[in-house]
This record gives sequence, C-alpha cells and structure tokens, in this order.
Amino acid sequence: MVSANTAGTIRVTAAQDGEQIITLSEDGATVVKQVEYIGLESWSKLVTTEIQFTGEAATPLATIMVTIPDAKVSQSTTVTDTGSWTVIVPTAVLTAGNYYAYVAVAEGDTFGNSIPVAYFTVLDDQSLSWQTWVFLGTSLLTIIALLSAITLQLGYNSKYHPVL
Repeated sequence: MVSANTAGTIRVTAAQDGEQIITLSEDGATVVKQVEYIGLESWSKLVTTEIQFTGEAATPLATIMVTIPDAKVSQSTTVTDTGSWTVIVPTAVLTAGNYYAYVAVAEGDTFGNSIPVAYFTVLDDQSLSWQTWVFLGTSLLTIIALLSAITLQLGYNSKYHPVL
C-alpha cells in the first residue's frame, strides 16, 4: 500500500474474472497473464484480467488520475464523499511487456506530482479450453476403438474366410 497526500491509501491488485489474484507493489515486477482459452468456436473465451487501483481515506471530491505511460493509458475518477475511489484498467488494452503505473491527485484544476504505485509485467497466454481437451480425448478414443475393431475384423476374416 502506498500513501499519497490526498489520494489516501492506495492499493493495486490484479483480478481475473472478478477474483483477486495478486497484489501489486511499486517495488517488484509482478507477472499478470492475459489468458485466452481457445477451443471450439462457441466455447473460446478470453479471461477478463484487469488491474484495479483503489484508494481509501482520500480527500473527498478530489480527482484521481491513474496513468500507465508506456501503454498510453490514462484514466481518471472522482473521490466519493466517503473518501474511496476505484479505477480499473483491463489488461486487454496492454500489450505484452513491463509497465509502471502512477497516480496523481488534483484538488481543483492542477494535478500534483505523480507517484509510482505499481510495476508489473503483462504476458499473453493461450491455453486450450477444457471442452477442447474433452473433444480431443473422445476423438482419440474413438479412433483407437475403430482401429481395434478393424484389426479384429481383419483377423477374423483371415482365419475363417481366407482369400484364395
């Protein structure tokens, strides 16, 4: 967690399909995978991976700007009356690579200095979906069963119905 003057306590996490997977910090490279499960067309699925920036105890109604300069990503939000704020950056907008994330705060029109809040690496990853593995497994078993049946039939034919 990082504390900035009016941004409050900042927490940066990575989440997949809404479940937190990693807490990111400004001092270590954390790997975040953008996973795409590939399979039969109707079952192909891109897992939603996102970087979540949240703050607590921030100055109400201040503007928070989250930037990831290397990806040309900038998003802003306004702090709620309770002092909390959230900015979500989907990893789909980030190509594979290393990134620093910064937060700046504005009370009015001028933003203060940006502070580094996270350093992370995004990897593209593809994996076969479980449905594809089931399809491949059943296809393989079917082929083996057919070859076994053909072999047995040829053995039977050569024993009881020899060709002259």
